[in-house]
This record gives sequence, C-alpha cells and structure tokens, in this order.
Amino acid sequence: MDKQPIPIPNPPNVSCGIGVGFKQQMVKSLGVVYNEIRKPPQSTVKKIGQIRELVAAEKFKEASQLKKELPAFCWSGKFENRNNVGLIEHSGRLQIDLDKPGTREQIQEIKHNLQSDRHLEGIFLSPSGNGLKAGI
Repeated sequence: MDKQPIPIPNPPNVSCGIGVGFKQQMVKSLGVVYNEIRKPPQSTVKKIGQIRELVAAEKFKEASQLKKELPAFCWSGKFENRNNVGLIEHSGRLQIDLDKPGTREQIQEIKHNLQSDRHLEGIFLSPSGNGLKAGI
C-alpha cells in the first residue's frame, strides 16, 4: 500500500486473525488494519521475505504453510463465522484477489493501473509476491 495514510471517515470494523482460515477472531478498525499493512511488525516482514524466497525456489507447499502464520483480515466486514450466514456487519467493501496475473513487471503495471480507479480503497502485493489484493 502507499505510504500516505488513506483518509477513511468512520472506518468500519472487520474480522481479523492469524492465517487466511483463522478460527479465532478479533475485530479491528479497517483503518488500523491498513496501517498495520503499511507498517508491519518486523516478524511479519521476515515471514513475507521467507515466503517469497520459498516461492522463488518453487517450494510452494512450504510457502503455503508459512502463509498460515501471517495476519489476515476479512475486507467485507465482521463475522461470527466466516460464511454468508455468519456475517454480522458488512463493511461496504469487497476484496479482489488477483493470483499470478503475470510477471513481476506486469503485476506492478496492473497495480499502477488499478490505483487510478476512484473506487479502489487499497491495494497491495500478496505475501507470495505473485499477486495483488485490493479492496473496493
């Protein structure tokens, strides 16, 4: 994400946890989540570096295991359970995942092009470095 804070009036709360399939949830303001993405703790930076090294070495299973240790959040809102029935409050946002859309250069070009869309609230490189995650 860009280094400048994104002004979000009354940011909604979203469900967060460890690993994409987290079961134990905590609730955080989406503004707090964005700041944590911009300035992650050193332990997260280190794990992302390790994941990208594993992906470069084509050790996808090991990279996938390590990704389960990273913080994750549900862009779409607060959930009791992570399914449609478990939705407590929608954030008004939708998540876009672009997995392996091309080369690193193409990924950066896609990111640059998407950043000009006025509906896009945030975009960042995936932990593997081979995709993008965005919120609209």
